[in-house]
Amino acid sequence: MKNFGFGFLLFLTSIQIFAEVLAEGKSSNIQGAFIEAGWRLYSVETSKAICEETRKPKYFEVEPAGLRLNIGEVWHPNKLVVNAFGPDNQFIPSVPLTVSITDSSDATDTTGSEGFVKAIREGSLTIIVSWLCGMQPVKEINMVISGE
Repeated sequence: MKNFGFGFLLFLTSIQIFAEVLAEGKSSNIQGAFIEAGWRLYSVETSKAICEETRKPKYFEVEPAGLRLNIGEVWHPNKLVVNAFGPDNQFIPSVPLTVSITDSSDATDTTGSEGFVKAIREGSLTIIVSWLCGMQPVKEINMVISGE
């Protein structure tokens, strides 16, 4: 695989400028299962090693396609199903991911949340699932927050 030195750091920095990273994790380890997600699972060094060991996925299937929360409800990225598939269309378990959020400042509270998103006002935002090693988003999920 490629050397993920400066370019990788630049990518991570650009995501954090435009989107708040909620969690790092791994795609479904069994097809159709929820992902493993948590705060700071990877460092630059471990990311590089994991990317060198991971089969390159061709495409991802992400569920749900959209999310709806009521004010006061809490959501966590570990409620996503992310299936990764290789060039041969075979399932690849545990592909490294990041889950980010944009447009959240008014509608949600993520302060000290370890990846949790609490709906505090009506609004909408975008959850972005990205392949850690591919340096590009694989799915954007619209989250709508409505009144109680």
